[in-house]
Amino acid sequence: MPSPETSPIDYYYAPISAFAYLGEGELRRIARRHRQAVRYLPIDLDRVRAALGHDPSAAQTDARRSYRLVELNRWARQRRLDIRLKPLHWPIASPLAARLIHAADLTGLDAGPLSQALLRGVWCEDRNIADLADLRDLIDAAGFDPDKLLALADTRAVIERFEAATDQAIRRGVFGSPTYFWRGEMFFGQDRLDFLDRAIAAARRAERPR
Repeated sequence: MPSPETSPIDYYYAPISAFAYLGEGELRRIARRHRQAVRYLPIDLDRVRAALGHDPSAAQTDARRSYRLVELNRWARQRRLDIRLKPLHWPIASPLAARLIHAADLTGLDAGPLSQALLRGVWCEDRNIADLADLRDLIDAAGFDPDKLLALADTRAVIERFEAATDQAIRRGVFGSPTYFWRGEMFFGQDRLDFLDRAIAAARRAERPR
């Protein structure tokens, strides 16, 4: 059986994404169940969409925006999560928040708690993840040192990592958040996590000695 390091789940998303928030806990449960590593890869979603000629959610038709709220509410109930369907600070650019997750991952920390704190901050607590004070509170709540992580997030290594993840997402055909890859197979949307779970389970069964 391959070790988690040889076949991680690549997780492309924006830390402002509602559907990433809805899928975050389930992704971590799947990863734990299969002893599978997750590679957190926050991206510049606006640049991804621009490269593909897609409009952001805020530019969608009224009918599509209305249905999106229906889906958010349905999936929040399904996942048993709290959600504010119209948070105060959405949509908003969040490159620093994305780089903070890369910074945590780059230093070998588990980026999951920070990712979850940022997403929950937007969709449950009306936090502004482009605001330094709110970011400090959320970093601290996730169990990290705000000063160290914020300083690292502004280093060239982390900025280049964030840009490289976005470039890679474009090359791999990512067009929205969240998108997951495992062993080269793409799963778009948190509503496809069940398919990811099944794919990993099937591969694990096939790899067992007979």
